[in-house]
Amino acid sequence: MQAPAFPKETLACCTSSATIMSTAKAALGSKTAGPIDLVAINANPNATAVPAQQLWPIYHRYNAYGQVSANGDIVHDPLTLIIDATGHERLKFETLASSDKADLNDQEVGLEDGMRQWLPQA
Repeated sequence: MQAPAFPKETLACCTSSATIMSTAKAALGSKTAGPIDLVAINANPNATAVPAQQLWPIYHRYNAYGQVSANGDIVHDPLTLIIDATGHERLKFETLASSDKADLNDQEVGLEDGMRQWLPQA
């Protein structure tokens, strides 16, 4: 089976999401960011090491849309979620398909602030 094609916008968005998450966590500092785990869930149910049927409950629980269209394109929600230790969604961010430095910085700062507000306060 041939791997599905990723539209250019999807690749840019996925790469941006990973960079935004890593940068936002690093900005918190190692002591503060210690209890934070970053997890990426593949939006392509046909190209993952985890069987698709195991991912559908995750997609459903957090209202994330992921599907391979009839022509093989990946259609999904470009989401970054902040989920607390008990599995409850606290904040949802939609990643912009933009490589503009100002857009990326705004998203990094927003995600950092979002993570910080749900960390235990000293």
